[in-house]
Amino acid sequence: MPSVNRMNEARQQGAAARAQVDAELLTTNSNLPAPPPRPNQPSPPENSAATGRLFHSAFGEDDPAASAAGPPPIIDSRVGQRVNAVATDNSAQRVITDDHARVQVAARTNPMRRQAAVSQQRRQRRPRRSATTPTPAVAAAAAAADDDDFSIPSDIRREMAAEEAAEAAPLWDDDAIDRDIAHVIRSRIAPKSRKTYNDYTVRFVIFLFDQREKFPNLIRQDLLDRLIEAHDIDLTDLTRAGRMKKGRKRIRQAIKDALDVIDGDDASTHPLHLADLTFRTVAHYLTTFNKRYTRVTTDAGEETVVPALAADGPVEDAVHVRLHKSSYDSVTSSLANLFKECKVPRDLNSNVKDLWETISVYKRGSTRVGARQRRDLGIRFTEGKDPMPFACYELLCSILHKSKTSEHVAAHLFLILDWNMLSRADAIVEANIELVGMSSDALRFDVGPTKTDQEGKQNLDHPFHVYSCPENPVMCPVLAMCKHLIVNDEVLKGKCKLFKGANQYKHYNEIFLKIVRSPEYRQSFIDRGLDPKYFGTHSMRKGAATHIASGITSSPPIASICIRANWKMPGVMNRYIKFEAAGDQYVGR
Repeated sequence: MPSVNRMNEARQQGAAARAQVDAELLTTNSNLPAPPPRPNQPSPPENSAATGRLFHSAFGEDDPAASAAGPPPIIDSRVGQRVNAVATDNSAQRVITDDHARVQVAARTNPMRRQAAVSQQRRQRRPRRSATTPTPAVAAAAAAADDDDFSIPSDIRREMAAEEAAEAAPLWDDDAIDRDIAHVIRSRIAPKSRKTYNDYTVRFVIFLFDQREKFPNLIRQDLLDRLIEAHDIDLTDLTRAGRMKKGRKRIRQAIKDALDVIDGDDASTHPLHLADLTFRTVAHYLTTFNKRYTRVTTDAGEETVVPALAADGPVEDAVHVRLHKSSYDSVTSSLANLFKECKVPRDLNSNVKDLWETISVYKRGSTRVGARQRRDLGIRFTEGKDPMPFACYELLCSILHKSKTSEHVAAHLFLILDWNMLSRADAIVEANIELVGMSSDALRFDVGPTKTDQEGKQNLDHPFHVYSCPENPVMCPVLAMCKHLIVNDEVLKGKCKLFKGANQYKHYNEIFLKIVRSPEYRQSFIDRGLDPKYFGTHSMRKGAATHIASGITSSPPIASICIRANWKMPGVMNRYIKFEAAGDQYVGR
């Protein structure tokens, strides 16, 4: 037991050092003078001693006949451990204690205890916090006090002075409070949602910039000047064909910078004159939300409709098909957010009021027109990605489980957790290892804020259960978790995300797409019912919910499925039907 022996030796050395300190203190204090009598207390016998001897002994100095100067020290007989002595020299009067002497002697005897001595000094001399004391004065006072205390090295004295000055300084200034208030107000929107709003707003401002002759006086003049300057720079950034790049990086960045400094109370920071915005302007912008299709003849002689960008050669008879309803909803949501950020009411004037009353009618009409266009051209009506069938999920798990690529270990766990927890992929990416635990034979995950629960209250008191699958190891969450922790052992240190790194959502999505669309596995996924063209990370969530709700004959309660997937139930169901462990465990199994 080498470690036990070393521990015993350390204890013996510590006991010997303490005994030496006590012996030195006993020798030093043996001739201390008696204190003056206190009221209603008998005087102790007189005793002669040199107070300076204790002082200079504690601080490692010579004794310059201190016994002949200054008043006698005071010994409180009621407190046997504390002895107050007063020493006087040519410059100042110092008050010391036998505790102070003890730590100084201990530091001199055993260097390993020096840090403890310094810590005790710091606690004894630390001033109370004061939000009204100016920082320079506090720093000067602390520095002066430290200069007096020559028992502590200068570098440690400077560190202590800086710490004491920081403690006494005001914790907040007005600018910091204003910034914090602005940050809290902006936090009403999740960062990802704000980015989506800003992207659509940037696109709208670029449309107004390009059509500024048709729709003048809508962009604030100083912003317009910056956009013209950025546009001139973008004109010099050309493709190999000599055309301006579609990204238009400079003008986009100029608009984003303007959106970041919006102050609702300061109209000069508003990027647009929203009071002059009309429905006609927004409707012209919405007409740009379409996709071009054309008819082509395949190699087999069949005629089909494909996007114009996928057609070979020039396209002359392209048809513009309106986008789905979600695209128009995103435009109106971003516009509504801009009005709210600028604190412009929707009924400010007749133009603004007509805009919001008519735009909802226009969206419904556009959705119906687009549906008829897709029907006539034979284009699929389904919006978004397709659900992943269970057979495809099993195949993808098997590929990742057998892969020798190191990054596929984490991707395997990500896929299994995304399927088993019915979660959005970004919730899995943000999962923290501290919120993962064990309960009997299940992994327990505490879920924080989600897209529909930004405050994190919905899942506050209940974890989600994820169970092992020993019958099919390629789909076993516990095995996948163990592999991930073995490969990424730094996660076991705690206080970090389960999946470390930036842009993990995009990273895993690229891994899955690369496998599903690869020539080696593409046909295998098609045979199992998944077209790689309509596959994405959201396919896992759709597939898991479809499988648990209607893929088996005895599915769990729909309420348990909705709670696990963080979906709100209609009407009063969400108010009266709550989480219960039995239902969630049924979903997990």
